[in-house]
Amino acid sequence: RSTKGLLGPYNKDSSDDFLPRYSEISLPHNSSLHDIHWKFGITWIVGSPEESLFTYDTGRSWATYYDPYFTPNYNYSAHRNSTDVEEGAVEVCEGDRDCLFYAALTGRVNSADATNDQANLQIREILELMVPIVCDFGCENGACVSNTCYCGEGFSGQRCTQRVLSECERDPCENGGTCYRHVRDHFCSCPKGYGGTFCQDGDDEERPRIGSLIVLIAGIISITVVVSVITTVIFCRYRHLF
Repeated sequence: RSTKGLLGPYNKDSSDDFLPRYSEISLPHNSSLHDIHWKFGITWIVGSPEESLFTYDTGRSWATYYDPYFTPNYNYSAHRNSTDVEEGAVEVCEGDRDCLFYAALTGRVNSADATNDQANLQIREILELMVPIVCDFGCENGACVSNTCYCGEGFSGQRCTQRVLSECERDPCENGGTCYRHVRDHFCSCPKGYGGTFCQDGDDEERPRIGSLIVLIAGIISITVVVSVITTVIFCRYRHLF
């Protein structure tokens, strides 16, 4: 029950849907519209700029919309029971439930008609967007827009059938570097002693150490060889004496 609001606590329990803010007692479902508004809905009003999670257009702020004294129209039944409104709504709304509800709520048949026209326009626009777009020549690894195939990552060509190696698949990192992909880019993780975009640059501080180590190893090998030669010569001379 940690998530609460105008839709009730997020607990799949409809019995506490009308739980006011800072309260543990929910309004009954058969409460009047007046009580639902003042004892439930208004308790969840955003009471300060610090509580607001919204962003506002230039010249507007939280205070533009803050109205704790707003009172909705509870008496929509008067319009609903009006024969003129009902007949006019039935004529212009053509069975649209939202249009009929708006007419019953406000008593404005002309506004309901405009609302119905706008809703139908939006529905037509949505249906047009839902029509699948198919490229005449096919599009295998991409999306077709205006009969043009836009390829997904790793593919190219008119039908997106040509495989394109990623940068990491080209093995761009030098000197033992490891390639990693990040979003639509890549980078090389370089071993100690190397840097640069592709690990192509050696670290100047590491190079003398590496060079010194090579010289030291070479010196040890040279000394070992010299000692071995001297030992062999001495051994051979003393063997002839005996």
